[in-house]
Amino acid sequence: MRIVPSLVVLLLLSVPHGAMACYWDSDTLSMEKRRFPGMLDLLHERVLRRSPALYEWRIKDVTRRLKTAPKDLRLLDELAVAHDKLGHHAVAISVAQRAMRIQPQRYETHANLGTFHLHAGELDAGVAHIEKALKINPNAHFGREIVQLELARYLISKRAKGAKVPTLPVAHDMYSEGGAGMDPLVDKLLDGYAAVAKTVIEPKAPWLDGLPRPIGFAAWLKNKQPKLLSSGAAARGLAGMLYFGNPRSPYLLEATADVLRYNARPKKGSTALAAAAYLKAGEQLKDNYAKMGFFAKAGRSLAGIRGATLAAHLKRLQAGVKRGRTIQDKIAKDEKKWIAAGKSPDVQFARAWYRAGGKELNRIVLFATPACDASVWGNLRKRVQVPRAEMLKLLPRPEWTGQSLASLIDRHGAPLCHFRGQWLLPLRTEKSGSPRGVWLKVAKRGGSAVVRLLEPPTVK
Repeated sequence: MRIVPSLVVLLLLSVPHGAMACYWDSDTLSMEKRRFPGMLDLLHERVLRRSPALYEWRIKDVTRRLKTAPKDLRLLDELAVAHDKLGHHAVAISVAQRAMRIQPQRYETHANLGTFHLHAGELDAGVAHIEKALKINPNAHFGREIVQLELARYLISKRAKGAKVPTLPVAHDMYSEGGAGMDPLVDKLLDGYAAVAKTVIEPKAPWLDGLPRPIGFAAWLKNKQPKLLSSGAAARGLAGMLYFGNPRSPYLLEATADVLRYNARPKKGSTALAAAAYLKAGEQLKDNYAKMGFFAKAGRSLAGIRGATLAAHLKRLQAGVKRGRTIQDKIAKDEKKWIAAGKSPDVQFARAWYRAGGKELNRIVLFATPACDASVWGNLRKRVQVPRAEMLKLLPRPEWTGQSLASLIDRHGAPLCHFRGQWLLPLRTEKSGSPRGVWLKVAKRGGSAVVRLLEPPTVK
């Protein structure tokens, strides 16, 4: 993905105001989907996700296995993540702290702790652990943790004194931050939401009072970490967080929309996707003023798209989410059935779902994961291979072969990179995070198959 350089954005400021009316046409969304593959699937939740029943089963299964291996860090990771997925953030933090007492300087433990604290709304503690994780392994996910860290710092900068998290929306864009008075579009929506939602959006007040400019998290990154925007790492990192984390977090959805909207250049922007993310953030809230704030941001994102109305875009979003959640409902039904029958839900999930949903999942993971040859891994053919005897010891066949990409990601974490139709996935061991840490490469077609086990690049 390529974002317009700041110089081009500055040049856009000289474009006559009325020119915005011709920015996009009816195939805007198709163009944006090509530019941000998988983002619409993420917003519609049209992906493979494990069910709460699975994580409840995993907690029981891992707890049983820990009785004979109480210091197995991989099992402790699984237990902590399962609790976090169920919203048991305090328990997840406690389990991760148990792992940290066993090995204090382990990258995965600090990365997990940072995420758990952020999910619990404990931003300062989350930042501290993510900083430690990045110090241990700066290239762990090639920018994903850096984006997560900057998002946490941004939210800290926006919260009121004494508050744990900022109010929503975190940022508005119709008046200066120090200005007084209500956002004019929010005011209009509150007075007559139904009528405004059905009104064709125009490139003039109150829909837009000036050409688009970086707002919210995009403005923060442009000031603090401009390369994350220009390289596309910000959009990829946020996509990864939406898939691997909470896809309905208003804070994450708003930040994603801010970044998607950043590039307002004709035929290059992502305004319809940004609007969908803002609308979805608003759909998660009960507070009417906050909801209208997100709807106003969506309306301003759409300014200039011919024939657009908020109502039409909201209807499209709701229909997409409804279709996406049918997948989640079917997975939940299957996993409850397998657990009740005493079958391993992980094995059965791999058999039942490794083909289904693969197209959407591959688009998302390809977008969110860098190419290996463009990362610190470089050419994988030149990486040192772990001796076969040790590889067989570290990789029990049932845990790694014939699996779906979704099940491998669920058990072992996000891919490190992709290379010629294959994925490089992390192998978590007690030595993981040290120079002796090793990683797994698997094929993505026809279920997984171990290709080889590789040593990581030397950390200087």
